[in-house]
Amino acid sequence: MSSTLPRDELLRRILRQTENPLDSGITVHLDDETLALFGEGALATSRRTQVAQHLMDCAECRRLVASIVAEEPTEAIPADAIPGLPAVVSSNRLSPPNKRSTSGGPATIAALAMLLLVGIWFGSSSRLNLTARRTSRTYRQAEQLLAQADFDQARSVLDDARRHGVHSDRLLSLESQAIRHMPGSLALGSAGRLTDFGYDIDGTVARGSVAQTGLNEARQLLEPVHGEDPAVLLNRGHVLLSASEFSAANAEFQRITKRYPANPWGWLGLGLSQFAENDPKEAEAAFRRCLSLDRYNVSAQINLAMTL
Repeated sequence: MSSTLPRDELLRRILRQTENPLDSGITVHLDDETLALFGEGALATSRRTQVAQHLMDCAECRRLVASIVAEEPTEAIPADAIPGLPAVVSSNRLSPPNKRSTSGGPATIAALAMLLLVGIWFGSSSRLNLTARRTSRTYRQAEQLLAQADFDQARSVLDDARRHGVHSDRLLSLESQAIRHMPGSLALGSAGRLTDFGYDIDGTVARGSVAQTGLNEARQLLEPVHGEDPAVLLNRGHVLLSASEFSAANAEFQRITKRYPANPWGWLGLGLSQFAENDPKEAEAAFRRCLSLDRYNVSAQINLAMTL
């Protein structure tokens, strides 16, 4: 058996694989790491053969790996490695046709034109798509671990992701939660009552903020973040409140409520900082605004009652 097929046949097979890219019916897909390793030519031969067979059948995974293959040269797969699979040459370039290959005429030209269009379409799924998927997967995993109060494991997952180049402001925010032993992605959701900041239930006596684990480390982690993600900003404001830096926290929540006026947590944080700065009238207004956006917010209900 020849190690490569005539180019016209190779093109026809590729085009047949892309005619109906959404109708494969595949429900179990390759994970992002495997796709990346395949695209970079770093898989062992046996595993690479299995992945190549999956890609023959699965349009979604084929689209994701296409952009990596287009940028990183891969080792050719022997034609006899998988029945019916033609040899795959490095796809970061197409060799110019030789004189004998022009006999295909219009059919070959049409196939090349179609392949070019397919390549452009595949190219839109860039390496950034894989990174985004990895980031999203890491976020969901760490968030679930936080909800289970498994803070050490959440930090381990986030550390491992960072070592593999996966990072974002939202992941930093989750890490700050794990450091502080906050069981959730939003600190205000688990510690958003005035009693969490040292106030008695009647709201008249302040003992100072309750000492929290990892507060300084979390602050150092979030302080340099300049993104606009509301969860990150809210957690940073909560850190400032917990550190008794009420003026800085008030300024942070003021910015949040201006940027995201429909976010009830921003108003909850603003009410907390205003109460801490001995401005109960403004705190009342902020808690009422929070409840107008989320009438079932228990923390806002308790804080409003204490303020009144």
